[in-house]
Amino acid sequence: EPSPNIIAILLADNIHQLLDTIVSRCQIISLNPTFKDKKLEEYLSVSVEDIELIKNTAINFLKQFETKHENLIIYTKKLFHNNITDKNDLIAAFELMMLYYKDALSIKLNGQALIFDEIDNNILNNSVKELNRRIKILLNLKKKIYVNANTNLLIDKLIIELGGMYEDS
Repeated sequence: EPSPNIIAILLADNIHQLLDTIVSRCQIISLNPTFKDKKLEEYLSVSVEDIELIKNTAINFLKQFETKHENLIIYTKKLFHNNITDKNDLIAAFELMMLYYKDALSIKLNGQALIFDEIDNNILNNSVKELNRRIKILLNLKKKIYVNANTNLLIDKLIIELGGMYEDS
Protein backbone atom coordinates (compact mmCIF):
# COMPACT_ATOMS: atom_id res chain seq x y z
CA GLU A 1 0.00 0.00 0.00
CA PRO A 2 1.28 3.51 -0.77
CA SER A 3 1.74 6.06 2.00
CA PRO A 4 -1.22 8.42 2.62
CA ASN A 5 0.44 11.40 0.89
CA ILE A 6 1.35 9.48 -2.27
CA ILE A 7 -0.52 9.98 -5.52
CA ALA A 8 0.34 7.39 -8.15
CA ILE A 9 -0.77 7.40 -11.77
CA LEU A 10 -1.27 4.03 -13.42
CA LEU A 11 -1.71 3.96 -17.18
CA ALA A 12 -3.16 0.88 -18.85
CA ASP A 13 -4.36 0.06 -22.36
CA ASN A 14 -6.96 -2.37 -21.03
CA ILE A 15 -8.49 -2.14 -17.55
CA HIS A 16 -9.56 -5.79 -17.83
CA GLN A 17 -5.92 -6.89 -17.73
CA LEU A 18 -5.44 -5.39 -14.26
CA LEU A 19 -6.10 -7.25 -11.04
CA ASP A 20 -9.45 -6.45 -9.44
CA THR A 21 -7.70 -5.50 -6.19
CA ILE A 22 -5.72 -2.81 -8.02
CA VAL A 23 -8.73 -1.48 -9.94
CA SER A 24 -10.77 -1.25 -6.72
CA ARG A 25 -8.18 1.16 -5.27
CA CYS A 26 -8.14 3.42 -8.33
CA GLN A 27 -10.13 6.33 -9.60
CA ILE A 28 -10.72 5.48 -13.28
CA ILE A 29 -10.17 8.26 -15.80
CA SER A 30 -10.60 7.18 -19.42
CA LEU A 31 -8.35 9.04 -21.85
CA ASN A 32 -9.43 7.09 -24.92
CA PRO A 33 -11.81 8.61 -27.46
CA THR A 34 -15.27 7.10 -27.34
CA PHE A 35 -17.88 6.43 -29.97
CA LYS A 36 -20.11 9.02 -28.35
CA ASP A 37 -17.65 11.63 -29.61
CA LYS A 38 -16.81 10.12 -32.99
CA LYS A 39 -18.23 8.03 -35.77
CA LEU A 40 -16.86 4.50 -36.11
CA GLU A 41 -14.85 5.31 -39.26
CA GLU A 42 -13.26 8.35 -37.57
CA TYR A 43 -12.40 6.32 -34.47
CA LEU A 44 -10.74 3.65 -36.61
CA SER A 45 -9.18 6.11 -39.10
CA VAL A 46 -10.62 4.43 -42.18
CA SER A 47 -12.72 5.81 -45.00
CA VAL A 48 -16.50 5.72 -44.94
CA GLU A 49 -16.40 3.53 -48.06
CA ASP A 50 -14.16 0.94 -46.39
CA ILE A 51 -15.74 0.72 -42.94
CA GLU A 52 -18.60 -1.62 -43.86
CA LEU A 53 -16.35 -4.06 -45.71
CA ILE A 54 -13.82 -4.13 -42.85
CA LYS A 55 -16.57 -4.45 -40.24
CA ASN A 56 -18.37 -7.25 -42.10
CA THR A 57 -15.08 -9.08 -42.73
CA ALA A 58 -13.92 -8.85 -39.11
CA ILE A 59 -17.25 -9.86 -37.56
CA ASN A 60 -17.89 -12.65 -40.08
CA PHE A 61 -14.38 -13.95 -39.36
CA LEU A 62 -15.19 -14.20 -35.63
CA LYS A 63 -18.55 -15.85 -36.32
CA GLN A 64 -16.88 -18.39 -38.61
CA PHE A 65 -14.23 -19.08 -35.98
CA GLU A 66 -16.96 -20.01 -33.49
CA THR A 67 -18.20 -22.77 -35.81
CA LYS A 68 -15.03 -23.91 -37.58
CA HIS A 69 -12.42 -23.16 -34.87
CA GLU A 70 -8.89 -24.07 -35.96
CA ASN A 71 -10.20 -25.41 -39.30
CA LEU A 72 -10.78 -21.78 -40.26
CA ILE A 73 -7.10 -21.54 -41.26
CA ILE A 74 -7.91 -23.07 -44.65
CA TYR A 75 -10.47 -20.33 -45.35
CA THR A 76 -8.48 -17.25 -44.28
CA LYS A 77 -7.73 -16.07 -47.83
CA LYS A 78 -11.41 -16.11 -48.76
CA LEU A 79 -12.75 -14.83 -45.43
CA PHE A 80 -10.09 -12.30 -44.52
CA HIS A 81 -7.14 -11.61 -46.81
CA ASN A 82 -9.20 -10.88 -49.94
CA ASN A 83 -10.91 -7.98 -48.13
CA ILE A 84 -8.28 -6.70 -45.68
CA THR A 85 -5.42 -5.59 -47.88
CA ASP A 86 -3.38 -2.95 -46.08
CA LYS A 87 -1.96 -2.23 -42.63
CA ASN A 88 -4.58 0.39 -41.65
CA ASP A 89 -7.43 -1.94 -42.62
CA LEU A 90 -5.82 -4.75 -40.62
CA ILE A 91 -5.50 -2.52 -37.54
CA ALA A 92 -9.14 -1.47 -37.94
CA ALA A 93 -10.23 -5.12 -38.33
CA PHE A 94 -8.41 -6.14 -35.12
CA GLU A 95 -9.92 -3.17 -33.29
CA LEU A 96 -13.41 -4.12 -34.52
CA MET A 97 -12.93 -7.72 -33.39
CA MET A 98 -11.89 -6.46 -29.94
CA LEU A 99 -14.92 -4.16 -29.83
CA TYR A 100 -17.18 -7.05 -30.81
CA TYR A 101 -15.82 -9.20 -27.98
CA LYS A 102 -16.10 -6.21 -25.61
CA ASP A 103 -19.76 -5.84 -26.57
CA ALA A 104 -20.30 -9.54 -25.87
CA LEU A 105 -18.62 -9.00 -22.51
CA SER A 106 -20.82 -5.97 -21.87
CA ILE A 107 -23.95 -8.00 -22.63
CA LYS A 108 -22.86 -10.72 -20.22
CA LEU A 109 -22.04 -8.21 -17.46
CA ASN A 110 -24.54 -5.39 -18.02
CA GLY A 111 -27.16 -6.84 -20.33
CA GLN A 112 -26.57 -4.43 -23.20
CA ALA A 113 -24.22 -3.94 -26.13
CA LEU A 114 -22.50 -0.61 -26.54
CA ILE A 115 -21.63 -0.56 -30.24
CA PHE A 116 -23.06 -3.45 -32.23
CA ASP A 117 -26.78 -4.00 -32.70
CA GLU A 118 -26.55 -7.73 -32.15
CA ILE A 119 -23.91 -10.20 -31.05
CA ASP A 120 -23.73 -13.77 -32.37
CA ASN A 121 -25.12 -16.30 -29.87
CA ASN A 122 -22.10 -18.58 -30.33
CA ILE A 123 -19.86 -15.77 -29.12
CA LEU A 124 -22.17 -15.03 -26.20
CA ASN A 125 -21.81 -18.67 -25.14
CA ASN A 126 -18.20 -17.93 -24.13
CA SER A 127 -17.52 -17.23 -20.47
CA VAL A 128 -16.46 -13.81 -19.21
CA LYS A 129 -12.98 -15.21 -18.61
CA GLU A 130 -12.79 -16.56 -22.16
CA LEU A 131 -13.97 -13.26 -23.68
CA ASN A 132 -11.28 -11.43 -21.69
CA ARG A 133 -8.69 -13.93 -22.90
CA ARG A 134 -9.71 -13.34 -26.50
CA ILE A 135 -9.54 -9.56 -26.13
CA LYS A 136 -6.04 -9.91 -24.64
CA ILE A 137 -4.96 -12.10 -27.57
CA LEU A 138 -6.20 -9.50 -30.06
CA LEU A 139 -4.44 -6.71 -28.15
CA ASN A 140 -1.15 -8.58 -28.15
CA LEU A 141 -1.35 -9.49 -31.83
CA LYS A 142 -2.46 -5.99 -32.82
CA LYS A 143 0.86 -4.70 -31.46
CA LYS A 144 2.66 -6.96 -33.94
CA ILE A 145 0.95 -5.21 -36.87
CA TYR A 146 2.87 -2.04 -36.05
CA VAL A 147 6.20 -3.88 -36.46
CA ASN A 148 5.15 -5.19 -39.88
CA ALA A 149 4.47 -8.80 -38.94
CA ASN A 150 3.47 -11.06 -41.83
CA THR A 151 -0.31 -10.69 -42.16
CA ASN A 152 -0.93 -14.30 -43.19
CA LEU A 153 1.03 -15.65 -40.25
CA LEU A 154 -0.58 -13.16 -37.89
CA ILE A 155 -4.08 -14.34 -38.80
CA ASP A 156 -3.00 -17.98 -38.51
CA LYS A 157 -1.59 -17.22 -35.06
CA LEU A 158 -4.83 -15.46 -34.13
CA ILE A 159 -6.85 -18.55 -35.03
CA ILE A 160 -4.51 -20.86 -33.13
CA GLU A 161 -4.43 -18.66 -30.03
CA LEU A 162 -8.18 -18.08 -30.00
CA GLY A 163 -8.54 -21.84 -30.15
CA GLY A 164 -6.32 -22.09 -27.08
CA MET A 165 -3.84 -24.46 -28.73
CA TYR A 166 -0.90 -22.74 -27.00
CA GLU A 167 -0.36 -19.99 -24.51
CA ASP A 168 1.20 -16.63 -25.39
CA SER A 169 4.54 -16.12 -23.72
